[in-house]
Amino acid sequence: MDEKGKIVTDGKSSLLYVSSIPEYKEILDLKILYIGQAFGENGERLAAERLSSHSTLQQIYADFMDNNPDEEIWLILWEFTPYLISMLGSIGIDAIHDFDESVEQYKKVNDTPIPLDQQITVIEAALIRYFSPQYNIEYKSTFPASSHSSYQICYKLDFNNIAFELDTKSIYTRLYSDTIKPNFHHLGHFFLHSGTDRKNMFNIGDIFNL
Repeated sequence: MDEKGKIVTDGKSSLLYVSSIPEYKEILDLKILYIGQAFGENGERLAAERLSSHSTLQQIYADFMDNNPDEEIWLILWEFTPYLISMLGSIGIDAIHDFDESVEQYKKVNDTPIPLDQQITVIEAALIRYFSPQYNIEYKSTFPASSHSSYQICYKLDFNNIAFELDTKSIYTRLYSDTIKPNFHHLGHFFLHSGTDRKNMFNIGDIFNL
Protein backbone atom coordinates (compact mmCIF):
# COMPACT_ATOMS: atom_id res chain seq x y z
CA MET A 1 0.00 0.00 0.00
CA ASP A 2 1.04 3.56 -0.51
CA GLU A 3 0.83 6.36 2.09
CA LYS A 4 -2.89 6.79 1.29
CA GLY A 5 -3.67 3.15 1.94
CA LYS A 6 -4.17 2.30 -1.72
CA ILE A 7 -3.01 -1.14 -2.83
CA VAL A 8 -0.10 -0.70 -5.23
CA THR A 9 0.61 -4.38 -5.82
CA ASP A 10 -0.18 -7.74 -4.30
CA GLY A 11 1.26 -11.23 -4.29
CA LYS A 12 2.51 -14.03 -2.09
CA SER A 13 4.26 -12.78 1.05
CA SER A 14 6.67 -15.72 0.90
CA LEU A 15 7.76 -14.71 -2.61
CA LEU A 16 8.47 -11.18 -1.39
CA TYR A 17 10.38 -12.65 1.54
CA VAL A 18 12.59 -14.72 -0.77
CA SER A 19 13.23 -11.74 -3.05
CA SER A 20 14.14 -9.32 -0.27
CA ILE A 21 16.22 -11.66 1.92
CA PRO A 22 18.58 -13.63 -0.37
CA GLU A 23 19.72 -16.16 2.19
CA TYR A 24 18.54 -19.49 3.54
CA LYS A 25 15.79 -19.58 6.13
CA GLU A 26 14.35 -22.84 7.47
CA ILE A 27 10.82 -21.54 6.88
CA LEU A 28 11.55 -21.75 3.13
CA ASP A 29 12.10 -25.53 3.15
CA LEU A 30 9.81 -27.18 0.59
CA LYS A 31 8.24 -30.59 1.07
CA ILE A 32 7.96 -32.61 -2.14
CA LEU A 33 4.32 -33.66 -2.51
CA TYR A 34 4.18 -34.68 -6.16
CA ILE A 35 6.56 -35.14 -9.10
CA GLY A 36 5.34 -35.16 -12.68
CA GLN A 37 6.47 -34.53 -16.24
CA ALA A 38 5.24 -32.53 -19.20
CA PHE A 39 6.00 -34.04 -22.59
CA GLY A 40 3.90 -33.67 -25.73
CA GLU A 41 3.35 -36.35 -28.37
CA ASN A 42 5.82 -34.62 -30.70
CA GLY A 43 8.36 -33.71 -28.03
CA GLU A 44 7.06 -30.24 -27.21
CA ARG A 45 7.22 -29.26 -23.56
CA LEU A 46 3.81 -28.36 -22.21
CA ALA A 47 4.39 -27.59 -18.53
CA ALA A 48 2.17 -24.49 -18.43
CA GLU A 49 -0.67 -26.15 -20.35
CA ARG A 50 -0.55 -29.32 -18.28
CA LEU A 51 -0.48 -27.49 -14.94
CA SER A 52 -3.55 -25.45 -15.85
CA SER A 53 -5.73 -28.58 -15.85
CA HIS A 54 -3.71 -31.07 -13.79
CA SER A 55 -6.11 -33.12 -11.66
CA THR A 56 -3.54 -34.10 -9.03
CA LEU A 57 -2.42 -30.50 -8.62
CA GLN A 58 -6.03 -29.42 -8.17
CA GLN A 59 -6.45 -32.15 -5.55
CA ILE A 60 -3.38 -30.95 -3.67
CA TYR A 61 -4.70 -27.38 -3.65
CA ALA A 62 -8.08 -28.58 -2.38
CA ASP A 63 -6.57 -30.73 0.36
CA PHE A 64 -4.31 -27.98 1.65
CA MET A 65 -7.01 -25.31 1.58
CA ASP A 66 -9.04 -27.54 3.89
CA ASN A 67 -6.31 -28.95 6.09
CA ASN A 68 -3.35 -26.54 5.90
CA PRO A 69 -4.71 -23.04 5.09
CA ASP A 70 -1.58 -21.44 6.56
CA GLU A 71 0.71 -23.11 4.02
CA GLU A 72 1.39 -22.38 0.35
CA ILE A 73 1.77 -24.67 -2.64
CA TRP A 74 4.88 -23.91 -4.70
CA LEU A 75 5.77 -25.27 -8.11
CA ILE A 76 9.36 -25.94 -9.24
CA LEU A 77 10.09 -26.55 -12.91
CA TRP A 78 13.25 -28.56 -13.53
CA GLU A 79 15.24 -29.19 -16.66
CA PHE A 80 17.95 -31.84 -16.37
CA THR A 81 21.17 -32.08 -18.35
CA PRO A 82 22.01 -35.70 -19.24
CA TYR A 83 25.48 -37.07 -18.47
CA LEU A 84 27.02 -40.42 -19.29
CA ILE A 85 29.54 -41.94 -16.86
CA SER A 86 31.49 -44.85 -18.31
CA MET A 87 33.93 -47.28 -16.73
CA LEU A 88 36.24 -49.56 -18.72
CA GLY A 89 38.40 -52.32 -17.32
CA SER A 90 38.38 -55.81 -15.89
CA ILE A 91 40.26 -57.96 -13.43
CA GLY A 92 41.11 -61.65 -13.65
CA ILE A 93 41.90 -64.36 -16.16
CA ASP A 94 39.31 -63.12 -18.67
CA ALA A 95 40.42 -59.50 -18.40
CA ILE A 96 41.36 -59.03 -22.08
CA HIS A 97 38.14 -60.60 -23.35
CA ASP A 98 36.04 -58.64 -20.85
CA PHE A 99 37.83 -55.40 -21.74
CA ASP A 100 37.11 -55.91 -25.44
CA GLU A 101 33.44 -56.43 -24.62
CA SER A 102 33.48 -53.26 -22.51
CA VAL A 103 34.89 -51.26 -25.43
CA GLU A 104 32.15 -52.56 -27.74
CA GLN A 105 29.51 -51.74 -25.14
CA TYR A 106 30.98 -48.25 -24.69
CA LYS A 107 30.76 -47.61 -28.45
CA LYS A 108 27.20 -48.92 -28.58
CA VAL A 109 26.01 -46.64 -25.80
CA ASN A 110 27.72 -43.56 -27.22
CA ASP A 111 26.40 -44.19 -30.73
CA THR A 112 22.78 -44.78 -29.68
CA PRO A 113 20.68 -41.67 -28.95
CA ILE A 114 18.24 -42.00 -26.08
CA PRO A 115 14.77 -40.66 -26.99
CA LEU A 116 13.89 -37.52 -25.04
CA ASP A 117 10.64 -38.98 -23.74
CA GLN A 118 12.51 -41.91 -22.18
CA GLN A 119 15.11 -39.56 -20.68
CA ILE A 120 12.34 -37.56 -19.03
CA THR A 121 10.46 -40.64 -17.84
CA VAL A 122 13.48 -42.29 -16.27
CA ILE A 123 14.49 -39.15 -14.35
CA GLU A 124 10.89 -38.69 -13.22
CA ALA A 125 10.82 -42.29 -12.00
CA ALA A 126 14.16 -41.92 -10.19
CA LEU A 127 13.01 -38.74 -8.42
CA ILE A 128 9.73 -40.38 -7.38
CA ARG A 129 11.56 -43.44 -6.03
CA TYR A 130 13.98 -41.18 -4.12
CA PHE A 131 11.52 -38.72 -2.56
CA SER A 132 8.49 -41.07 -2.43
CA PRO A 133 6.04 -38.12 -2.60
CA GLN A 134 2.64 -38.38 -0.96
CA TYR A 135 0.60 -37.89 -4.14
CA ASN A 136 2.60 -40.12 -6.47
CA ILE A 137 1.67 -43.77 -6.93
CA GLU A 138 3.62 -45.18 -9.87
CA TYR A 139 7.39 -45.86 -9.49
CA LYS A 140 7.49 -45.38 -5.69
CA SER A 141 8.24 -49.05 -5.09
CA THR A 142 8.66 -50.41 -8.62
CA PHE A 143 11.60 -48.43 -10.00
CA PRO A 144 13.79 -49.64 -11.56
CA ALA A 145 12.18 -52.58 -13.37
CA SER A 146 12.99 -54.10 -16.75
CA SER A 147 9.24 -54.61 -17.35
CA HIS A 148 8.66 -50.84 -17.66
CA SER A 149 8.49 -50.10 -21.38
CA SER A 150 8.64 -46.32 -20.79
CA TYR A 151 12.42 -46.44 -20.22
CA GLN A 152 13.21 -49.79 -21.85
CA ILE A 153 16.18 -48.39 -23.78
CA CYS A 154 18.17 -48.22 -20.54
CA TYR A 155 17.99 -52.00 -20.39
CA LYS A 156 18.54 -52.49 -24.11
CA LEU A 157 21.77 -50.53 -23.81
CA ASP A 158 22.62 -52.49 -20.66
CA PHE A 159 23.06 -49.46 -18.41
CA ASN A 160 24.44 -50.23 -14.97
CA ASN A 161 22.90 -47.37 -12.97
CA ILE A 162 20.49 -44.47 -13.30
CA ALA A 163 21.40 -41.43 -11.21
CA PHE A 164 20.37 -37.82 -10.67
CA GLU A 165 21.76 -34.82 -8.83
CA LEU A 166 19.78 -31.84 -7.54
CA ASP A 167 21.12 -28.66 -5.96
CA THR A 168 18.81 -25.86 -4.79
CA LYS A 169 21.27 -23.49 -3.13
CA SER A 170 20.63 -20.91 -5.85
CA ILE A 171 17.00 -20.54 -4.75
CA TYR A 172 17.84 -20.62 -1.00
CA THR A 173 15.50 -23.54 -0.47
CA ARG A 174 16.02 -27.04 0.88
CA LEU A 175 13.89 -29.92 -0.37
CA TYR A 176 12.58 -32.80 1.71
CA SER A 177 9.82 -35.39 1.94
CA ASP A 178 8.43 -37.81 4.50
CA THR A 179 11.38 -40.12 3.84
CA ILE A 180 14.17 -37.65 2.94
CA LYS A 181 15.61 -35.05 5.33
CA PRO A 182 15.80 -31.36 4.28
CA ASN A 183 18.90 -30.66 2.22
CA PHE A 184 20.14 -28.37 -0.54
CA HIS A 185 21.85 -31.23 -2.31
CA HIS A 186 20.24 -34.52 -3.29
CA LEU A 187 21.96 -37.38 -5.10
CA GLY A 188 20.19 -40.61 -5.95
CA HIS A 189 21.40 -43.61 -7.92
CA PHE A 190 19.65 -46.88 -8.66
CA PHE A 191 21.25 -50.14 -9.74
CA LEU A 192 19.35 -51.60 -12.70
CA HIS A 193 20.41 -55.23 -12.27
CA SER A 194 19.52 -56.15 -8.70
CA GLY A 195 19.42 -59.89 -8.12
CA THR A 196 21.92 -60.70 -10.89
CA ASP A 197 25.64 -61.31 -10.98
CA ARG A 198 26.28 -57.80 -12.30
CA LYS A 199 28.43 -55.43 -10.24
CA ASN A 200 27.26 -51.99 -9.15
CA MET A 201 29.64 -49.40 -10.65
CA PHE A 202 28.97 -47.02 -7.75
CA ASN A 203 29.95 -49.65 -5.18
CA ILE A 204 33.75 -50.01 -5.19
CA GLY A 205 33.52 -52.96 -2.82
CA ASP A 206 31.40 -54.90 -5.28
CA ILE A 207 33.65 -54.13 -8.25
CA PHE A 208 36.86 -55.21 -6.56
CA ASN A 209 35.29 -57.85 -4.29
CA LEU A 210 36.34 -56.01 -1.14
